[in-house]
Amino acid sequence: MRAGQVAEVKCAAEVQEACPDALTQEARHQCLERRMSKLSAPCQAIAQKRMVRWKEDEAYKVACAEDVKRVCQGLDAGAGNLLACLQTHEQDLSLGCYQTLPKGQVQVRN
Repeated sequence: MRAGQVAEVKCAAEVQEACPDALTQEARHQCLERRMSKLSAPCQAIAQKRMVRWKEDEAYKVACAEDVKRVCQGLDAGAGNLLACLQTHEQDLSLGCYQTLPKGQVQVRN
């Protein structure tokens, strides 16, 4: 294992210890925001980078709220269903929503 991978594994163990009851990704992020100072400095740096990426990846939920009501109404939002719905209906989305969808996971828009 490379040093970076070892640091990631150690950090994952620290996060599990700091937030043992956080079963979902969202719950883990909320717990980390509250308990970040309890992590070692190297783990804090890793966790901060992950939090930034997570917030960037989740930005589409805010930007697409109206589009979701319009094209994905009544859908169970779990397990990636919401993103899949938005991708399926990408031609019907507002530009602001479309631009915030995670990159590399969206089909080319005509």
